[in-house]
Amino acid sequence: MKNKPSRSKKENHQRGAHRCVAAVSALVLAFGVVGVTSCGRNSQAEEDEANLKLVGYELDQVGFFKAVGNDDLQALKIFKDRQFDLNQRNLKGESAVYEAADSGSVRALHFLVKNGADIETVDENGVSPLMAGANAGHGEVISYLLEKGANVRLKDEVGKFALIHALDGESPEAIHLLAPESRDLLDTGLLYAADMDKHETIPLLVKYGASVYARNGGKTSLMIAAERGNERAAQALLAEGANLYAVSDDGKLAKDFAEGNERVLAVLVDSETSADVDSLALEWSDDELEALVQKAMDRSPQTSEVVSNRDVVATGVVASVGVVASEGVATSGGVVADDRGASVAGTGSSFSSNVAPSSSGGVVAGVTAGGGVVVERIQGKNLSLELNDAMDVNDVVTMAAYAEKSLPIQVRADDVGRVEVYDLRESEESRNVDPVVTEGSQIGMTGLRVKQIKKKMVNNKLTGGNDRELVTLMIEDEQTGMSRELYAGYESQAAEAVAVLKINDTGEHLVVERNDEFYDLKGVAYKVMDVNDEEMIIENISTGKLTMLPLMGVKK
Repeated sequence: MKNKPSRSKKENHQRGAHRCVAAVSALVLAFGVVGVTSCGRNSQAEEDEANLKLVGYELDQVGFFKAVGNDDLQALKIFKDRQFDLNQRNLKGESAVYEAADSGSVRALHFLVKNGADIETVDENGVSPLMAGANAGHGEVISYLLEKGANVRLKDEVGKFALIHALDGESPEAIHLLAPESRDLLDTGLLYAADMDKHETIPLLVKYGASVYARNGGKTSLMIAAERGNERAAQALLAEGANLYAVSDDGKLAKDFAEGNERVLAVLVDSETSADVDSLALEWSDDELEALVQKAMDRSPQTSEVVSNRDVVATGVVASVGVVASEGVATSGGVVADDRGASVAGTGSSFSSNVAPSSSGGVVAGVTAGGGVVVERIQGKNLSLELNDAMDVNDVVTMAAYAEKSLPIQVRADDVGRVEVYDLRESEESRNVDPVVTEGSQIGMTGLRVKQIKKKMVNNKLTGGNDRELVTLMIEDEQTGMSRELYAGYESQAAEAVAVLKINDTGEHLVVERNDEFYDLKGVAYKVMDVNDEEMIIENISTGKLTMLPLMGVKK
């Protein structure tokens, strides 16, 4: 069953004309019809009916809904006085609150809710008033319904929640209002936007915390955009840091999904680095870290508002195309997603553009006089704050950003010990020329060599927290001597994931990695046990107490 389409421009124009009539009707209804009210021969009901007819309403259900759509408060007061049920539905199964939300009748909406009308009554397709207002882009309607507790996780018959309706309506205002209240649904929204080519909404979703790493059935949003032929969505995702070399569960790259679509392939190829001239680094560059800190500092005021914690609820959104996303959004390909939706929330005050001095006398990440960003790491620092318990930690510091550094290298191994390494930047034909490696082998033009090959028991987030024996390659950067472990059958990372920790009181932004140690104002030592795209885990070294600090910022 299809959702009700948004109103046409003609319908909206007609409604505008009706509201001009409503303004006139307010005068008539306020002062009455002289010929009727002066005689005293008619009952109040007859007088009301006459007044309503004079301005174009019948004293019936059709007239009632017409008054709601026209935002005619005076007429609605008469209908209420005549004991009309404010929760009744029209012939299309829509409630009066739904009609007010869909048409943007803010005064009527206030009147109905104030007088007890239900804000969650859905139409015959399961679409709620909040969804209708979101699709139509009525900001005042959305704000009011959220204020009154409208459920942002409620799903219609095809599984869409309010944020997805806002994406369908492509309303920046609706997304701005709903995203902070739908933090745990943002990854789903991004996957949906990639599938449905809602390219203009992608930067907004990422700004509020949607992850370009999120997957749907093993596919990233970039892979989905490529498969669907959505080159504009692919461009938007690449601009937001989508990994061109991410590998799907069946070993494909985004460009493999774009096979046969020259426009999408052109977008992806233009974004590729050159395997002939570019070596690969096993560490974060200063430019990359500066860009991440800048992202954390550039967050809009809307994303800096504190958002109340909400339970993460599996959603299951289904769209016209059928891909079910990490929170369960169905779009076009009919693929059921894995359950990897990230739960994030809003954060505290926005960052001041002044450079703040660190407790160690240096300069923390901030804006220099020339407008650049200075990056400071948390490792070994004495912070000018006291961390007592989990509640205090979440109050005084914020995990403001997170990023991964992908490595366009794929490792494969078979049961007989044959190990192959592929530079994913190369053409498929070039990749398959002598990919077998042994210890000491050079890996193409990457500047990397294989230092060691062994089988190793691994238990980390790649293996889902389960023990697995994996073929492990220790690779070395020949220029810097830095080394990194890669695992056969898994996506390769060039360096540890990093986060940006914001000190809320001072506005300091510090870069954090796993195993970093730092100290609070009393000299208590802490260690960063893990950094991932959902949270940072901090341990009090002396007590062993762990604090989970959720991501409340951007993922890049």
